[in-house]
Amino acid sequence: MQGKFHESGSLIIVNREKYAVETSAMVKEAINQKDYTKLENILRRERAKALLHMNRLDIETGSTILHDAARRGDKRLVEILLAHGADPIRRDRKSKLPYEVTKDHEIRNMLRATQPAKPSNTAVVPGERISQKGYLKKWTNYAKGSKLRWFVLDNTTLSYYKHPGSCKFDITKCR
Repeated sequence: MQGKFHESGSLIIVNREKYAVETSAMVKEAINQKDYTKLENILRRERAKALLHMNRLDIETGSTILHDAARRGDKRLVEILLAHGADPIRRDRKSKLPYEVTKDHEIRNMLRATQPAKPSNTAVVPGERISQKGYLKKWTNYAKGSKLRWFVLDNTTLSYYKHPGSCKFDITKCR
């Protein structure tokens, strides 16, 4: 009985991986052909939403799909990716944000104005320690406006840095 379960569990994992690989290939093909209707249809599927990793760094390029779309100056693709959960503050292998790799001012402004679509899952019980980390926009000055900063809330202390690697205290707590 246990062997049967193990075999079917392995089969499920293999099928899931096969679907993810096939769907990723279809997404890349739709992007390359600029078939945005096909792309949106793929991204609307519940199974695709669960198995595709929109914000994964590509092994070859070291960037996300959103970075590649911004680099190419493809406004329509950037809009579609943002609408389907692409993270505008995910850094690439060179630690660049998507808005930093484009020369198109309209795309740059769109990416800067977009907030990541991640709901807060904080359930605070009175007296319980609070800890949150992440990127937020902080007003720096009138010349440069808002900049992304890494914020760390640890109970009653709020700290911010240019990026997680520049934390002044124990780096393992900061990440």
